[in-house]
Amino acid sequence: MIVKNWSERVTLAQKRKRFTPDDKQRAGLWAYCAVGENPKIVRHNFGAGAPIETKAHDLGLEFLNAVKRGWFYKAEKLLKQIQRLKQ
Repeated sequence: MIVKNWSERVTLAQKRKRFTPDDKQRAGLWAYCAVGENPKIVRHNFGAGAPIETKAHDLGLEFLNAVKRGWFYKAEKLLKQIQRLKQ
């Protein structure tokens, strides 16, 4: 099964009661993280491509922490906040 986005990844993690190692790795890479999926978030075009806006950056780090710790419901809440961000 190919998972296309973080909404799907979080839903699957809730069902199986854990995030996969791939989920944890992707959550830590700006290009593949929840922030990276939001096309409205402007990112630096150097280095790792971190978001320019502090709020997006902070939510991305919180999301990473939730995924690494297996907190699916917190990850879901943070994902919704990330999806609502605009720049």
